[in-house]
Amino acid sequence: GKTALVFDYLKAYLGDSTFDNCMHVYYDKWKFKHPQPEDLRKVFEDETGKNLGWFFDDLINTNKKIDYKLGRVVKNSPYFVNDSTTVTTGVYIKNRGQVNSPVAINEVRDGKIIATTWVEGFKGKKSFTVSQSYYSTLVLDAGEKMPEVQRGNNSSAGRQFQMRILGKVEDPKYNRLYYTPVVGWNYYNHAMIGAAFYNHTIPQKKFEYTVMPLFAIGTTSLTGEGNVAYNIQPLKGPFRQITLKGAVASYHFENGAQNTDFNLRFIKLTPQVTFDIKKCNGASPFSQQVNVRYIHIYEDQLYTDGNDRVVQKKRWLMDYSYTLSNKNPVNKYSLNVHVQHNQYMAKAWAEFNYALMYAKRKSATIKFRAFAGGFLYQSNLMPSLYWLRLSGQRGYQDYTYDNIFLGRSETSGVLSAQFAQNDGGFKMWSQLDTYKWMTAINIKAPLPGKFLEKLPIKIYASVGTYGRTFSGAKGLVFEVGPYLSIVPDIFEIYFPGFTSKEMRESTSILKNYKYYERIRFTLNLNQLRVFELIKKIQF
Repeated sequence: GKTALVFDYLKAYLGDSTFDNCMHVYYDKWKFKHPQPEDLRKVFEDETGKNLGWFFDDLINTNKKIDYKLGRVVKNSPYFVNDSTTVTTGVYIKNRGQVNSPVAINEVRDGKIIATTWVEGFKGKKSFTVSQSYYSTLVLDAGEKMPEVQRGNNSSAGRQFQMRILGKVEDPKYNRLYYTPVVGWNYYNHAMIGAAFYNHTIPQKKFEYTVMPLFAIGTTSLTGEGNVAYNIQPLKGPFRQITLKGAVASYHFENGAQNTDFNLRFIKLTPQVTFDIKKCNGASPFSQQVNVRYIHIYEDQLYTDGNDRVVQKKRWLMDYSYTLSNKNPVNKYSLNVHVQHNQYMAKAWAEFNYALMYAKRKSATIKFRAFAGGFLYQSNLMPSLYWLRLSGQRGYQDYTYDNIFLGRSETSGVLSAQFAQNDGGFKMWSQLDTYKWMTAINIKAPLPGKFLEKLPIKIYASVGTYGRTFSGAKGLVFEVGPYLSIVPDIFEIYFPGFTSKEMRESTSILKNYKYYERIRFTLNLNQLRVFELIKKIQF
């Protein structure tokens, strides 16, 4: 659509009659012949007497951007012309873009354009004069003919503040604060009510923020989360976008700890920088991203040494990741590589996900996941919190607090059955955790047959091996069984099937579990974060 857009801009600048005359001359001169692009340019420049390099060289042949800013407006003293009073106005305009293209200064009253002054393109900052007496607002390109990237600085009236419920498409006339009622729940805070305040729109803003305070009824305290982000689109270099972001979250993870009245809380602070690598072309299904983040966590710990008290402990972690994604639905896959370290350890792992469509139906898809990871360094004081888990992380093992758990500290009951499909990704719980290395392959597949594959009942299977565990166990383990895919990849329930002996005997606790107590489920609420989903849309 760019060609039509910029030619419409050229027509607005030259005027309808001049533009039409150029097109007629071009047709008459080149009908039944084979013109080249430079022939069109020659006709337009000869007929108008203007240098149109800004159009043919910059707008047509590059991805350079236009961005003019209306600066100070100064009204001068009135003077008389033909017995009429006229007030001249000095207008300062700054070219913040890369194209020295002409710009229209529009005088607007009651929402209508009453006069237009076109000025030629320029570099830097320049002043101009308009003489209309009765305008209420000066606006650059009020007719929106320029393909400009930032219209919020084009009006002398500035941008009006406005609060609205729910977000919408950006309007350059307003600085909007959006709000949305929010409810939440976890086992410790119980019901939480509040609101989210944010400025996210489509298209993406340079500066974005979200603040979500919540009042927790169960603990009668303030909880919630928020983040700020600054998006930079470099003009040159290998990155499409660089995002500087800071986030904070705080909820309770245990109440009535050890039969006391203390409620334990965590606070997570996460500054990070994300580099989106440029695609080879706009239509490419591949995307690459590098992310560096520092995780700082404050956790309450209860001490019962005769004088019950809560002490806030802190820990930190550096996390580096690289993600490669292929969004092609026929050959969809992703590769994620992580390196983490702190004063206790350094470990690295890679996770590869692949979706194989064995027929021309979305439901006919087998999902493969491969994981390999190990420790690069570990001190003698390394807590077991950082070990690799064959059966993924339960709530109290989620040391980064990246996942949302309804009962984070629960070890029995329904909420303790929630887990994250990370590390080894096995569906059945075991205590086969290692401080050495681990590899695993996980498969999820529909039932065979065109009708059966549409059912929510599907099959899972896993095979893996690992380095020495705390108990000294090692070897090859496997599992296979059915699962219920209620919301694919978000809410799924896994039922015990057939597992290897090493898994069944990894802990004596499992021997006492009834069948229903070994059922586990995933609830990946992180995948429902609206603003993160919008950023993943491939335009």
